[in-house]
Order: sequence, then structure tokens, then C-alpha cells
Amino acid sequence: MSVKLGVPSKGRLMEKTFDWFAARGVTLSRTGSEREYAGAAHGVEGSELVLLSAGEIPRELAAGRIHRGVTGSDLVREKLSNWEDKVRELEPMGFGHADLI
Repeated sequence: MSVKLGVPSKGRLMEKTFDWFAARGVTLSRTGSEREYAGAAHGVEGSELVLLSAGEIPRELAAGRIHRGVTGSDLVREKLSNWEDKVRELEPMGFGHADLI
């Protein structure tokens, strides 16, 4: 089974997320066109990149369709009632309101 990492699919959050992981030896990349939501994670065996809108990531985490995600802590609180029972903040990432969840 691969570990699915959900990251924002566009914009500054995606760019900053790619940079954050690259600084830690993990290369994230888009594998299709700009319209496709496919990606790859290199540097962590058994991982898979899933590109989603930042607002979709909390719900996908809570549903178990992704295992880790990068999104704003404000979005987690907004999109998930009783979020503390569904997801756990692993690490603040130091940009925007993004956290590794």
C-alpha cells in the first residue's frame, strides 16, 4: 500500500509546498498537464502524490482517501466539524496557514 500525500494543486501554496519538501530531500512534481491532478513524489519509497484543491484536502483526509495532506489550518477547522477527532496537525510549515496534517 502506498501512502498518499495530498497537496494543493495550484498557486503559491503548491509552489511553497514543493519547495518545503525539496528542502527535506523529497521531490514533488506534476506528471501531467496543468489541468491534470496527477503528480509524483520522489525520495520516499511507497509514496504517491495527489493534487487537490486546498479545500478538498481536509475532507479527503477525514474520509481516508489520502493519508497526509498539506492545507491551511483554517480550512481544516472550516471544513471539518469536530476536526480534532478526525485529523491531527503534524507540523506547521512556516508559510501561509499551511500545516502538514
